[in-house]
Amino acid sequence: MNPSVERALLIFLLDDSRTQEAEKRRQRELYELADSAGLLVVDDISQRLRGGRKQLGKGKAAEAARLIAASDIDVAVFDCDLSPSQTKAMERALEVKVIDRATLILDIFAQRARTREGRLQVEAAQLARLLPRLSGQGTSLSRLGGGIGTRGPGETQLETDRRHIRRRLSQVQRDLDKVIGERRVQRAAREALPHPFVVIIGYTNAGKSTFLNALTGSDIYVADRLFATLDPTTRRVQSPLGELYFMADTVGFMEDLPPELTVAFKATLEIVKEADVLIHLFNVADEGYEMRIRAVDAFMRDLGVEGIPMLYVANQIDRLAEPPFLGGLFTAESVVMLSAKNRTGFEAFWQALRPLAEKRIFAHRISLPHTAEGARLLAVAYEAGDVTNLQASERGTQLMLRGDALRLAPAFTPYIDDQDCPR
Repeated sequence: MNPSVERALLIFLLDDSRTQEAEKRRQRELYELADSAGLLVVDDISQRLRGGRKQLGKGKAAEAARLIAASDIDVAVFDCDLSPSQTKAMERALEVKVIDRATLILDIFAQRARTREGRLQVEAAQLARLLPRLSGQGTSLSRLGGGIGTRGPGETQLETDRRHIRRRLSQVQRDLDKVIGERRVQRAAREALPHPFVVIIGYTNAGKSTFLNALTGSDIYVADRLFATLDPTTRRVQSPLGELYFMADTVGFMEDLPPELTVAFKATLEIVKEADVLIHLFNVADEGYEMRIRAVDAFMRDLGVEGIPMLYVANQIDRLAEPPFLGGLFTAESVVMLSAKNRTGFEAFWQALRPLAEKRIFAHRISLPHTAEGARLLAVAYEAGDVTNLQASERGTQLMLRGDALRLAPAFTPYIDDQDCPR
């Protein structure tokens, strides 16, 4: 037995507003979260919520305390969001460290963040959540017990003095502002290139990193764990049809995330808004995939990105004996089925992606007049797009222009000479 591994008791508070199937999915998800955080789950107990109180009753708390003592439990993990007062009350009753679902997820984020921006985002969310949970001043790590719930990004320990937390939060926000400014410069550089930007979204553990690896032949970190990838990863990809794309993998979404956790999603949320096409990847072998699709779609609506073309990709088809019927969820042209692991079904994927991406690409033969305005537009074409096949004639300057439709179409549509040119 590894003495550094914390032993956990999972505590489920059953809610009458959820169906039995939803409760089972939620319980399975907490087990997966605990595993992703590196906890050893020893046992679990359940109690139905009474009057909205997110606490165990006296009898159930006594039962849990006996189990904790007998099984040498280090931490009790509740499947809901606990207030600071509820957390402290449960710690007194159980005589063990208590964390809730949100704290568990943030701990996973802290372990997974690899970029400077990701680490800053996670630390800001962790400190903002920890601050109201500390009473008085000078609370030490020893009182909190260390380990899960107190780990910051990059193998650090979270600051636990209230005065120091406030100062650290201010510094983290200043650092984040600088990083966000750097990302704007990177975004401008990418937008100057005439290739569609495709962002892969989906519920956590849907196989997004494996999917991007299959597309690119790269080696992005992959693990069969929730939130195995936190930071957005962008790759340049050429399809078998010849088109070039920028493709980004993102952190997986999850149902019922507490509001402060969206801080840790900021890098992902920004990159989603920049997409020309969204790839919504889902694990079709998961019995709860319809619910997870709806959860991600709802998150996208909240972000205000409904206008971006979306292609649904049913992944892990290799785990099913026969293909499922998806006609009740999607139109035939909006979904493809494939196996990222076995790298099968990708021909249909590229064929389906192409027309969606072309909606955001301007690719036409242009004829510009021999005037001052024509000369100005030629300079704009070189600056904002990809110019090829440049020819001069008595009637003007002809060229092939390819680039971002949002930038090029307003200025160059009146000068289109051949709308049926190859793209």
